[in-house]
Amino acid sequence: MNRKKVFLAMVVIGLLIAYFLLLSNILAAPSVMKGIVISDSKILSDDGKTYKINNSENTFSLSSCVGKRVEVVGIVEDLEGEIEITLNSFKILSDFPNKRRS
Repeated sequence: MNRKKVFLAMVVIGLLIAYFLLLSNILAAPSVMKGIVISDSKILSDDGKTYKINNSENTFSLSSCVGKRVEVVGIVEDLEGEIEITLNSFKILSDFPNKRRS
């Protein structure tokens, strides 16, 4: 009987942890970022960080923008040292990247 209670308690705790992890992603505020699309799956932001683009409905459209300056809106996550962004939307700002100021 005790083993069943312990098992049930562990299942409930596991489900609560999973629920809160999912809820944190759902409630995460989208970030707005400007940068250059450097490959079909990466963006170099104006602050020098490289973001991996997570698969989303907009990923395919963005892959045709390699080399262009864009503004993206999405949910940013830091997973095992790699920064990823799941796109909500994007717009092309320029066909040519801006020159960096010294």
